[in-house]
Amino acid sequence: MTIFVANIHEMEKKKLNKELIKGLESGKSEVILQSLEIIRKEGFAEYLPFLADLFIRTKSVEVKDKISSIFQDLKDSDGVSIIMDLIIGNSNLELRSMLLTACWSSSLDFSNYLESFIDIAIECEYMQIFEVITVVENFEYTPSSEVLAQALRRVEGAIVEQKDVKAEMLEQLKIVLQSF
Repeated sequence: MTIFVANIHEMEKKKLNKELIKGLESGKSEVILQSLEIIRKEGFAEYLPFLADLFIRTKSVEVKDKISSIFQDLKDSDGVSIIMDLIIGNSNLELRSMLLTACWSSSLDFSNYLESFIDIAIECEYMQIFEVITVVENFEYTPSSEVLAQALRRVEGAIVEQKDVKAEMLEQLKIVLQSF
């Protein structure tokens, strides 16, 4: 019975605060920053899509910096899949770069997403490859040997198809993969 009550309490705790969402969408810097501070202190991963959307929409450097720090300080493991969905489902380069930085600067484990990071490295340009290398270097757990072997094959194939700086960066990613 207490387990059921605890689960109900947990579900109630996870409900999004509509006033915080309204604050994020207010367009008023002071209200937005107050809402962000509350989310930083008390929030949970379910707010991340709203923060990503605000990151794209805002022109305020202060708001972007606050959002970035929330992502980088994230401790809620539910955030891993949400961040990966945001990275994969969004083509905004500034947002993707911020999210990739959050992957390696947070204390969360993204090692189950090696294949997705390889996709990003192969498809994207120099700076995002650099971010991917940093993410992979900071994996908490080593991916399985099968996953590593497949990742290496894909990176080696991409190196042959690239030239100049991108090929050099992919070569660096290959070295990191080989170090596992």
